Amino acid sequence: MRPKAAGAVPARKGKIISTQSYASSTRVDEIADGIFRISTPVPASVVPGGFTFNQFLIRDADPLLFHTGPRMLFGAVREAIERVIPVATLRYISFSHVEADACGSLNQFLAVAPQAVPLLRPGRGNGVNCGPGGSPASGASRSGAPHARAAYGAVG
Repeated sequence: MRPKAAGAVPARKGKIISTQSYASSTRVDEIADGIFRISTPVPASVVPGGFTFNQFLIRDADPLLFHTGPRMLFGAVREAIERVIPVATLRYISFSHVEADACGSLNQFLAVAPQAVPLLRPGRGNGVNCGPGGSPASGASRSGAPHARAAYGAVG
C-alpha cells in the first residue's frame, strides 16, 4: 500500500491526488469592485466529465467567503484567498446549500479563520452538517444565526 503524500486526499477508486496540483490551476478573477470569483477546474480523471468549482470572496472590512468548496480543494481555495486577503481575516462563511461542494471544507476554514462565523439561512438551525465529523468547529457558539437573519432578512 502506497503512503499518502502530504496534502494528498483519496480520489476515486483508491487513487491518490494531491491538492497542490489544483492550486496552480485555480484562477482568481475580480468580477466587480471587491468581489472575486475563485475557480478551480477538476479534470475528468477525478470527476467524470470534468467540473469547475467556484467560490466567491467579498473583500471588505468583514470579508465573506461564499461556498468553501469540497475538502479536497481546501488547499487550493485557501491559497487563492491568500492572493487577495489573509485567510485568517475571513469574518463570514456562507453557502447556498448543505452539500460537499458548497461547504465541504467549512471546518478547515473555521480552524484557520478563528473569527469567522458561518452564515446560515433562517430555518437551517445550528446543527449544520457539512460532511464527516458533524457540525462546524465550535458548534452553536459559532453558528452565526443572528448574522444570518440580518444578512438574509435584507434581501427577502
